Amino acid sequence: MFEEHNSQLYTDMNINHEFFGGLAAGMGAVSFIPYVIALFRKKNPIVPSKASWIIWAIMGLAILAGSKATGAKATIGLAVVYAVFPIIFLGLLFLKYPGKEKWNPAERIYFLIGLSLLVPWVAFKIVERFDLAPEWRWILPCITLCCSIAVDGCAAWPTVIKCWKNPASEDVCAWTIMAIGNDIYLLAVEDWSWSNWIKWIYPIYVTLPSGFIAPPLLIHAYKQWRHKRLNPAAGQ
Repeated sequence: MFEEHNSQLYTDMNINHEFFGGLAAGMGAVSFIPYVIALFRKKNPIVPSKASWIIWAIMGLAILAGSKATGAKATIGLAVVYAVFPIIFLGLLFLKYPGKEKWNPAERIYFLIGLSLLVPWVAFKIVERFDLAPEWRWILPCITLCCSIAVDGCAAWPTVIKCWKNPASEDVCAWTIMAIGNDIYLLAVEDWSWSNWIKWIYPIYVTLPSGFIAPPLLIHAYKQWRHKRLNPAAGQ
């Protein structure tokens, strides 16, 4: 009863979920622009991990497949962005740094798990096509979505640690835009009831990595700004 009451209150707020879903997707796409600029700038370009971006590209596709199969509507936009743009950025990354990169054991495991998570989605499409086991087939996209989120989070953890240890290694503008867009993304969720958990678990998840990455970058940017303000000659 309490759950249904809260869900009804959220529905009665008349939130335009499609608008906020589109806004979040737009901000997610825009956040890649300063990231690409930071990659190709001449002075102190960023050096992202190819292994991490390969994993994120695969996870983005798996999460999109799982989200679409579970019936996501207003929240599907950002999933599309995080499936398509990492692939584009990965291509640019290989263009900028064409050399090979050594993968550590954890990255290899994430990569293999990522590929395997596409199997439940393929199985779902097969059973859906031939109308097999309709009472059980819902679990396959759920497995793809939930496991993809878990692997994606594990792949993000090294970047989180790196940002707290060396905030100058990432672009503050890109991650701040992404963090704001991910928070807005929560307003795209149409139903917060527990029976609808499969549709709001991903919007909650995407706020976490950027939420941990953006703060140290903002703190570092503020310290730099303050230092230049107090020491004008240092900025020249």
